[in-house]
Formats: sequence, C-alpha cells, structure tokens
Amino acid sequence: MSPPGKKRPTKSGRPLLRDPRTDSTPPTRDEAPVRASAGPQPTRITLLESELARVNKERGADADDLATMLVRIADAERARSTAALLAQELGQQVAALEAQVSELKDAPRPTDPHPRVGELASELDAARLRLGEVMGIEARLRTRTAWARTGVC
Repeated sequence: MSPPGKKRPTKSGRPLLRDPRTDSTPPTRDEAPVRASAGPQPTRITLLESELARVNKERGADADDLATMLVRIADAERARSTAALLAQELGQQVAALEAQVSELKDAPRPTDPHPRVGELASELDAARLRLGEVMGIEARLRTRTAWARTGVC
C-alpha cells in the first residue's frame, strides 16, 4: 500500500487524473452563468427564423387552398339552388300541360282532332325532356357539392 499522503498510480503507472471541478466553488446566484461561445446563437436564430418563414408560407398556401374550396362550395350551392328552382318551375309547367292534355283527351272527339292537342302534346314532351335534363344537372351538382365538401376535386 502507498503511504497516506501519496496518490496511488493507475495500472499503467500514471497517477490518477484530478477532476478540476472539485477544486472550484459553484457560482453564486448573483453571478450570471458564463456561456461557452456566442457563435452558435445567431445561427440558431437564423435557422428558427427560416423555419418560421417556411411554416408561415405553408399556412398561407393552406389558407389559399381552403379559400378556393370554400368558393367552389359556394358556387355549387348557388348552382344547386338555381337548378332546384328551375326544376320546380318546370315541374309546375309539366303538371299544367298534363292537366290540359287530359282535359283535351276527355273532351268529346270530333272527327277532326282539335288543332291544339298536337301542339300541347309536343309542348308536354319538350317540357318533360327539359325537366329530365334539369334533374340530371341537379344530380351532378349534388355530387360536385359533396366532392367539394370532402375536398376531393
């Protein structure tokens, strides 16, 4: 064993290294901590600023996409309501024409058919065709509105 005041060497023969922290006293609360270097701080701030700019740019793009979708939904809703009004009007016209045709069919038939029967029948056929077209448009608008609401375009 080594004497009490001497340090014992390691297995390699060198003396043990001393930890310099054990010789110093910890800083008091009044002292500000010393930074190792001020170099990395501006780089970190620059990186954070560039990341913030990128995130703001992405948010702006997302806001633009959202606004576009909202405009599409509003346009589709207006078109749908217009088509619904047109379908209602055409439905009323068809009902009126059907009533006129049935009235004329129930009337006594002269040897010569009334000239208005053929005209009303062709008007009825045209109105039925337009009603079918409007109902098809309305169905497509409902589909587009559903797509716009789900974000599928």
